[in-house]
Amino acid sequence: MTEIESSSSALRQEVIEALKLTQQRNYAEAAQALQQVIDAGIENPEEKAVIYSTLGLIFKKQGQVDEAAKAYQAAENCLPDDPVMKIIVARFHLNETRKYEQVTKRCKEILKLAQEVPSLKHQAYILAGQAYLHKGRTNKAEAMLDKAMEDRFIGMTSSDNIDFNLAEALIRADVAVEKCQQFLKAAYDLAREKKEYPAMTRFRQILDSFESTNVS
Repeated sequence: MTEIESSSSALRQEVIEALKLTQQRNYAEAAQALQQVIDAGIENPEEKAVIYSTLGLIFKKQGQVDEAAKAYQAAENCLPDDPVMKIIVARFHLNETRKYEQVTKRCKEILKLAQEVPSLKHQAYILAGQAYLHKGRTNKAEAMLDKAMEDRFIGMTSSDNIDFNLAEALIRADVAVEKCQQFLKAAYDLAREKKEYPAMTRFRQILDSFESTNVS
């Protein structure tokens, strides 16, 4: 094992231990352990991003949203062109800070960075749609749902990659319900194409409930 591999292995162990402490709700101890790793100095940007994003998770678990935001921002700074990291940070702002402009800003960046990755584009549209819905921009939210199922999820490798959060939020708000039904039907068709039978059953049950509601 090389010196670099040994260092990476040790770092992974530090993260695993911090996550174990987090599961045990020893948040302060977990955060301190990761801060010591940061203070010791890390050169690899991917490793630094993992440490900072784990630290962000720990602060979030403690309800320390401002500290979590700083940690997630530091993680994003380590990997400024990583669309997955931007999805993590966008989701954090959507659910925790409610700074919806931060969500839509990152979603636009994701769409530029992940033009050839359908699953990441899908996530960006779903997150942006939720942000627009929170801001009361229902037309934009509906447009994002359309984009999220563009060409009936063409390029998606599995129905497991479909995010239903926007469709569920629109249904709760009684907005674009028919479009949400189309979204579910497209998801069902993808599951059938991929022979994902448990997903087919689940989607069929939801669609049946839609139809029975419309009949009544």
